[in-house]
Amino acid sequence: MKVIIASIGSYGDLMPCLKMGLAFSSVGHTVHIWTSDSFKKIVLANGFIFHQIHETKVGGNLRSAHPNFGHPTKGLELVVDVFYDAIDPVLELVKEHYEPGNTLMLAPPRIFGARIAQELYGLPLISFHLAPGYMNTLDLYESEAVEIHLGPVLDDVRGKLGLPARTSSVMKWQVSPLAVLGLFPEWFFKGREDCPPDVHLLDFPFCFHRSPKLDDKIQTFLDRGTAPVFFTPGTYTPNTKGFFKSAIEIVNEMGLRAILAPIPPELCDTLPENILGLPWCSFHDVLPHVHTMVHAGGIGASSEAIRAGIPQIIIPAVFDQAGNGQHVESAGLGFCFPDGFHQGSIIDALKTIDAGSMRDRCQEVSEQYQELPFVDRLLAFVDELTSRDQILVGSIKTGK
Repeated sequence: MKVIIASIGSYGDLMPCLKMGLAFSSVGHTVHIWTSDSFKKIVLANGFIFHQIHETKVGGNLRSAHPNFGHPTKGLELVVDVFYDAIDPVLELVKEHYEPGNTLMLAPPRIFGARIAQELYGLPLISFHLAPGYMNTLDLYESEAVEIHLGPVLDDVRGKLGLPARTSSVMKWQVSPLAVLGLFPEWFFKGREDCPPDVHLLDFPFCFHRSPKLDDKIQTFLDRGTAPVFFTPGTYTPNTKGFFKSAIEIVNEMGLRAILAPIPPELCDTLPENILGLPWCSFHDVLPHVHTMVHAGGIGASSEAIRAGIPQIIIPAVFDQAGNGQHVESAGLGFCFPDGFHQGSIIDALKTIDAGSMRDRCQEVSEQYQELPFVDRLLAFVDELTSRDQILVGSIKTGK
């Protein structure tokens, strides 16, 4: 059978889609990934069929593509434009590739073309949320603003296609009435009473297998002294130079060691001996060996720190990051500073981590991820859903 998975956003947004794709391909399904042009190479490298639904005009992400990204109002208009531009490509691809009884699609709610195709053609669509913050709003923007900017755009498209007017808000309409998945565990979403009743929570997808051997440069640095603090800005963090400058000052003031990544290659060799700079590194391999992770709060980085059993200090920038930071803090696994990167706050947090029991709490939670349940839970849920509603001819689990 044909499984289509769509994604627009950062590398971190794409990774769970690839994980789901590998799950479906492992039981014999043909997987199509519809995403941005900048991710074509990695999609093909994983053995999937690639189709473009978004063109990254400058660089590889929305922040580098537009200076207004992250602005309280102009940033929302940019996001609306990105997802609006993807509507027609998605609808065209659905017309070309949808085979009734033999096709299933999974997409985040803001792939509006998939939701419209569900209404037009009866496409079996499962919506999925990457993080709790996406279930109610765009996190930094109020629902009213979403309705103001998105509502007229969607109504215009729907009207031109002959669809009836919406009877619910954009936030409610955008999710599939067939099924909605949350790609995180119930324990992480503290306050589940706010969770829409039809959302089925799976677990963190954990998109990578850990390598048994670290890069020689990293291993040599780790062997030289105490566990370092790992500093990494997110894809959409503004002023990454300032982030790293503050990180260096904190480390030197406290007499710590640190790993900074990703930083420009030309800066890697200019750092003091207690700091290792890397142009790139794999979180999943490095995090089990570090003291604490200081980052922007993306759900992928947050979950990998949880898996590694280390405390986190989160300085959120956009979207779901503040919500993720709040959930990490509520679970006793770290600190969240939504007001920005202030050296005094980070220093106090690092001192508190060393003096308290937070590290024990992190280790306790990480023990439940010795085995990773995501793939089995995903396939079991989708198989039960499609069998119950008889929307596919064959079986999800067997691929026939």
